[in-house]
Amino acid sequence: MKFTESPVPARVIDILYEDERILALHKPAGWPVHPCGGYGENSITQELKRLRPDITALPLHRLDRLTSGVLLFTKRADIAAELSAMLATGDEKKVKKIYIARVLGNFKKAVTIQTFIKCVDPRVGVYATCDQSTARDSQAKWSVTDFQPIIHMADETIVQCQPLTGRTHQIRVHLQHAGYPIVNDPCYGSGLVTATEICLHAWQYSI
Repeated sequence: MKFTESPVPARVIDILYEDERILALHKPAGWPVHPCGGYGENSITQELKRLRPDITALPLHRLDRLTSGVLLFTKRADIAAELSAMLATGDEKKVKKIYIARVLGNFKKAVTIQTFIKCVDPRVGVYATCDQSTARDSQAKWSVTDFQPIIHMADETIVQCQPLTGRTHQIRVHLQHAGYPIVNDPCYGSGLVTATEICLHAWQYSI
């Protein structure tokens, strides 16, 4: 039996910051964080082992395969769970996450979206918003994101996104829910099914 890895873009994975506790790198779009599905060696965690065999680094959060940007690791297993929980809960006193998205449409003003999110197709991992009555009888989770338009173009807008919770596909689902899907998003927008990247970038993490 012969197994062939799914391809990933040939882009350099740059280390942006490193100290005795934290390592931050730039994840190119098209790379999964962990081995999954058709991706084994072609994943960020495996690539980091090849780049830095001198350390053991644990990812503190995840980015969707098609999303680019800052990805944080810790080199200390004893604080991994605490730091991961901080990033997941989005406590504004302890952590700040800023993403930049290019969306379809004229996103006119700042808005905070608060809604439940649930998985609606576990076969392919697609999520959607739902109301409170539906959420009571499902695995739905509460989610909150602040959005601020920063650049307006003819039929698109550059939007700053600050998730205050850490749900799967949260920004992508919220923008679709608001009527401004991310450009080139194959699940929640008008992108091609074969897209290798979407217009969503993890720009800044403060922890």
